Amino acid sequence: MNKREFLSRGGAGALASSSALTLTSMAHGRAHARPDKARDAAPGREVDAWRDRIGESFTARTAMGRSVTLTLARVSAWAARAHTLHNPSELRQFNLTFEGARHLPLHEGLHTLLSASHGPLALHLQPHRQGDGIQYTAHFSLLT
Repeated sequence: MNKREFLSRGGAGALASSSALTLTSMAHGRAHARPDKARDAAPGREVDAWRDRIGESFTARTAMGRSVTLTLARVSAWAARAHTLHNPSELRQFNLTFEGARHLPLHEGLHTLLSASHGPLALHLQPHRQGDGIQYTAHFSLLT
């Protein structure tokens, strides 16, 4: 059984991988697409779809329930080879960097980001102070 079959049948890593599939689907405007259709969508297009959204605003909530606006500032991508004995495959990795106000920080962890054009998206964000604001990074690895 290859990794794709393992994940599509609900393997132990399905939770983490389903987030990546949801991200891929949402990037292509198919948030409710079946996972197999999202997986078969134009490989490598996820990063381009996110680059098209640079400058888009997202809303999240602090632990106290206050609304925070984050702006997608940068999409960084690189490719790596993930060789296994039976399945040499391409591993596409990329980061999304969001910018937000320093006076309303989000703690590291899972946050739901709302977008007017694409709906809700759950991402694990890592905050980094940067000047007068805070940058938040979400990391992704997609196995093809």
